[in-house]
Amino acid sequence: MKKLLLITPLLLALAVNTASAGKLTVDGEVSAELKHELNSVEDFSKTGYKLTSIVNFKYQFDKNWAAYTRVAAQQANLKYDFYTERSPGATDSKAAIDQFGVVYQNAGINYQLGQQSLKIGQQGLIFDNTPYVGRELAAVKAINIYGNLGKTEFMAVYGQMYATRALADKRLDITALSFTAPVGKSTKLGASYAHSTHNELASMNSYALHAEQQFGKLKLMLEGLRSSAATANQAYALSVAYEPTDKDYFAIIANKSEANAAIAGFTAFENDQKGFVYQYERKFNNDLKLKLEYVDNRYILQSGKYQVFTTAVAYTF
Repeated sequence: MKKLLLITPLLLALAVNTASAGKLTVDGEVSAELKHELNSVEDFSKTGYKLTSIVNFKYQFDKNWAAYTRVAAQQANLKYDFYTERSPGATDSKAAIDQFGVVYQNAGINYQLGQQSLKIGQQGLIFDNTPYVGRELAAVKAINIYGNLGKTEFMAVYGQMYATRALADKRLDITALSFTAPVGKSTKLGASYAHSTHNELASMNSYALHAEQQFGKLKLMLEGLRSSAATANQAYALSVAYEPTDKDYFAIIANKSEANAAIAGFTAFENDQKGFVYQYERKFNNDLKLKLEYVDNRYILQSGKYQVFTTAVAYTF
């Protein structure tokens, strides 16, 4: 993978040489979160904040070639998304260029080479590091091919993650394939597969099936996962979302993720927990929105609860 990443500057040079005119676009999001977290297993109850700024740079060389870079910064004293060894309640600030690479687009298919976030499956049960920022947790060095073949959405990816501290100085290799196809006007079905290895540790295969059904303004999504781990190898997520207007969004997600279900514990939900997530989002305009979320979980292997209430304001530009 290191050799493949060394090809990135060569591809950039090729794109520059073949481009007649380029265009730079800059967008991103600035968000502020206030949350209260209760964890009876780790025996703490804290109220904290998180300030996050993400800026995306994309340079479109021509209709096919583009280069991207992401700069992320965060200050927090609770639920830090950069990797950190600090204890809950300590304040820390970090910034990093955590994603970069090139994308070639042609006939509805994207070929992305570089450092990026990955979400595998409908709801991220197999693997999801998209909520994170920083080079430790948000960066997978990957070749990612995704897009549409007819009406079928697909993704094929091979990537490596070098989170030296978060992964105990082990390299994580991931190969995955996912697809979703429409069945009728309001139904979609799909499947995902991933093979992962964690240096010398035993490799793991992950299999997931998912379905989606639209009933007017109500949408149901169901995903189930089973890995090849000997124990604690199952996960599921059932999401019910309702959008009465283009400004309001409500969702309830019943979820369970056993300890060995997700790859290296990178799940869209909480690892080794089961429970419910309640969400509400209000869009004041195209740029400003309010997000409320309540997580009400119980640990699976241990006796205890994990509860988080989050209020967030986000501004996109």
